[in-house]
Amino acid sequence: MGWELEQLGYELWRQLLEQGPYLIRVLVATLLGGILGWERERRDRPAGLRTFMMVAMGSALFTVLSKAAFPGGDEARVAANILTGIGFIGAGTVFRDLRSDTGSQEAKIRGVTTAAALWSCAGIGMAAGTGMYLLAIFTTVLAYALLTVIRRLERASVGPRRRRKNRQRTLPPQSETEADVDRS
Repeated sequence: MGWELEQLGYELWRQLLEQGPYLIRVLVATLLGGILGWERERRDRPAGLRTFMMVAMGSALFTVLSKAAFPGGDEARVAANILTGIGFIGAGTVFRDLRSDTGSQEAKIRGVTTAAALWSCAGIGMAAGTGMYLLAIFTTVLAYALLTVIRRLERASVGPRRRRKNRQRTLPPQSETEADVDRS
């Protein structure tokens, strides 16, 4: 029994030394995704901290696996499929908001910026997954600036008339199903 535990310890140590760089890549991606997720969470957007961290982590993991577990395989296929999957997740964050303005219904599309940020977050995860840490960090800083600084500039440049027109009004839910959707 003691010999088997010792062998297991050696095997785990060997795997840690062998796979350690990959673990760091996935960890870096997860932390960078958390930075963007924190910004979205602060603004109470449909996708927040955990979602962004999971997207970056998953993208890094699939990228690492495509390079390390399947040498000689087609890495571009994995990258393309990561983006396809993120497109599906991003579509879930975009929704149509129907509001009533003076008796007529006006549709406003919401969540597009969050979907685009998720897409960028997948790219950040892929960059970290390939070991391109500087690119991943730079892109995270740039994306964060786009979500915060550019938002302020955008709001400052919009006149009070447009702000008043786009001010959100909430309507009571029409049915129990809509109430459930509003809470999620």
